[in-house]
Amino acid sequence: MLNDLSDVINKDEFYPTIASAFEADGKPYAAAKDVSTLALYINKDIFAKAGIDQASIPKSYEELVKWAPEAQAKIDAAYGKGKVYLINQNADLARTWPFQTARGTAPITKDGKSDLANPDSIAGLQTIVDLFNAGAAATPQQVGAGDEGAGFATGKFAMTLTGNWNYKVYLDEYKDLNFDIIPNLTYQGKPRTMQFTVGWGEYKNTKSKELADKWIQFVTGKEGMTTWTNGVGTLATRPDIAEGSAFLKENPRLQVHQDSIKFATAWQSGTNLTTVQNAFGNFVPTAFKKGATADDLKTSMEKADKEANSKISH
Repeated sequence: MLNDLSDVINKDEFYPTIASAFEADGKPYAAAKDVSTLALYINKDIFAKAGIDQASIPKSYEELVKWAPEAQAKIDAAYGKGKVYLINQNADLARTWPFQTARGTAPITKDGKSDLANPDSIAGLQTIVDLFNAGAAATPQQVGAGDEGAGFATGKFAMTLTGNWNYKVYLDEYKDLNFDIIPNLTYQGKPRTMQFTVGWGEYKNTKSKELADKWIQFVTGKEGMTTWTNGVGTLATRPDIAEGSAFLKENPRLQVHQDSIKFATAWQSGTNLTTVQNAFGNFVPTAFKKGATADDLKTSMEKADKEANSKISH
């Protein structure tokens, strides 16, 4: 149990998309410490060698599905078939969530049950499957990479959807990596991406409430958050601090990540999210591959629902 922080912080000082992740019944129960968002990283050298104009990248995923076969054919001609993929797609609910929620429903019902096989969720996932069937997408595991960040850094993906946590890694450990960052593509007519955040909260029965209040006020206030974000190189959860960020001025490409907060969805959906996420990860790989059918996708999500709801009911 956590304390209501309504008298400790002003939730209106934070980005609304972040503040809402820590609210219940309109009351804040944590103050967002920092945040990471997902954006598209572009390997400029791969695009150049394949003869693909970066400006030709579509603005939406619907358009990407149509554009991908020609782009992948150019990449195959430059590198050999199966060597480099246009884009990564993780078999991870945290990365597919914007597709599954775009039509107004969610993979988890209001009462906490897994609903991965609902028609709206399936329709969103089908867009991803279409990219796999175009031969233009692969999971990191399918290219022998531990994650999408490593796959991109080693030239397995021409584009990757990843977080700002990889930015410094690329600068420090892959100094020859020539990359750019653009916002994630739109889907169903709206800009969409995910954000990952944690917050400072107070145990309801704490014996040090006064000290805890002061700490939260300091670390999420202007001085504390400015010191933290500039020193560590992460993103501020308050727009007034982001506007004057020295770190962003020194690393202007990261502005894409900061701006994405305005429309990003926080990775949170009740107490059963981990259970549903694990079930999704167990079964979606059978559909995230070239040659997968609509029936493969539906069956995999039905199996995931069955596994998750069995565990939730117990």
